[in-house]
Amino acid sequence: GQPAAVPDTLPAGMRGLEVRSLALAPDGRLLAATRLGLLRERTGGFELLKRADGLSDDDVYGVLRDREGIVWLAGDGGLSSYSTGALTGYTQRDGLMQDFVRAINEDERGHLWLGTRQGVQVLRV
Repeated sequence: GQPAAVPDTLPAGMRGLEVRSLALAPDGRLLAATRLGLLRERTGGFELLKRADGLSDDDVYGVLRDREGIVWLAGDGGLSSYSTGALTGYTQRDGLMQDFVRAINEDERGHLWLGTRQGVQVLRV
């Protein structure tokens, strides 16, 4: 069939917001990486998670749900994980090569591949 648009449930201030990456949370709800934080689908609309909620930074570039169901966020402040409702941030102090993480992917062994301004880093998690 043909693709069909669904009704827009975003608040007016978030329409037109640049979305950099999309993933589904373990509960099947949509997650979107944006320059303002992580947009998370909820019943009846969306909410925006920010640094004050535990993100490493508001500027999120990538979002990935790994095979264990952990959601990983790549951003200007490093890497964040989102699991069982809790956000945890990781930076150079925790072993990252750099705090500016632009891309994230998982390989067949479950290792995370991070794209940074200084190159690629592989993490075992």
